[in-house]
Amino acid sequence: MLALFCGFLGDIFLIVPERSWLFVSGLISFAVGHVCYIIALLQRIPSFQSQWVIAIAAVFYLAGLAGMMRLLWPRLPKNMFLPCIVYMGIISFMSLSALALALSYQTLGAWLAFIGSLLFVVSDGVLSFVTFRRRIPFRYVVVMSTYILAQTLLTVSFTVVGG
Repeated sequence: MLALFCGFLGDIFLIVPERSWLFVSGLISFAVGHVCYIIALLQRIPSFQSQWVIAIAAVFYLAGLAGMMRLLWPRLPKNMFLPCIVYMGIISFMSLSALALALSYQTLGAWLAFIGSLLFVVSDGVLSFVTFRRRIPFRYVVVMSTYILAQTLLTVSFTVVGG
């Protein structure tokens, strides 16, 4: 519930994207929400045997993070570099936690959490791209549809995998 509330606050802060302090406040709200998801996901993972799979996946997440930062770098304000890196690290760890849950349980509910986490990565990636790089057609439809589906799948997964 706290993760959903943080997402709601982040949405409120991002309604007026022209104010940098509101953007940072939204970023912080979403980051806290992802930390809540991380805690909830990690609490549900039983003893996990496939650390090497997560290690390999972590390399892919790091490569994606580096690629996104390289793409955003030319227009990313210098004061946003560290907050963006930290936020991308948090969302990547949230998605890795969801992957660990999915690999541990191998159930539909656990895989829904992972799919939801990937949709968060897509939503935030598109939002970052259109905020710091260039506008794309239907950007708000893409961002909000993936975001709403991500929140929905993660929420549903917690009821299926266990509260």
